[in-house]
Amino acid sequence: MEKTFDYVVNFWFGPRGSRKKFKYDPDTKRTKQLKTNFGAWYEATHHYYLVNQHCKFLKRNKIDNLNQVIFVINVDADYGTFSQDFRSFSYIMNKTLKEVEEIIKWYDLQDKIKVITHDNTHHSYGAWNIGLKHLIRESQLSTGSPFFHHKPLSDYAFVCEDDYAPTDKNFYKPFFKVLEDDKVGYAAQHVEDITILIDTRNNKTKKSSYRH
Repeated sequence: MEKTFDYVVNFWFGPRGSRKKFKYDPDTKRTKQLKTNFGAWYEATHHYYLVNQHCKFLKRNKIDNLNQVIFVINVDADYGTFSQDFRSFSYIMNKTLKEVEEIIKWYDLQDKIKVITHDNTHHSYGAWNIGLKHLIRESQLSTGSPFFHHKPLSDYAFVCEDDYAPTDKNFYKPFFKVLEDDKVGYAAQHVEDITILIDTRNNKTKKSSYRH
């Protein structure tokens, strides 16, 4: 029987880059750019753009090896100056949760994707941790006893960031290949020397490389 995996993605809807450079408006679901920043590309898109991208990928591709999908929403009490108005943290969390679940329904994936929230402690690592713990609890509940299943029902869990959406339905296979002989393991993204060409604007092209 071929191995299976679960898919855990953490999402962050607050400002990217420095908190001081952006202010989030929960009504328009956009952030006001106060100063140019590396996160500006994201701030110029719809608030839930990346949720749509992951849903679109999962809807377009039927992956037989994929079991559960967990979207972990990182929510911060100081999420883009939320704490300065009348909205409570609980209200913001529930509102965000409902809006993400609504998008998932657009793609008819409500039976495939489970959405949970996380308090943003430890950022991505904390979100992945809570997602993996959720999968473990689900496996325990499915048997009615914590003694028979002490790990998720799938063989592996694929954890990724919201802005690292797969584009190929076979994206998981190289990871499976790395781990095929091991009972326990971890496979990271591929690292290599990337060669780039730099136009020096004097009719000469310079080659350079960097580790990626």
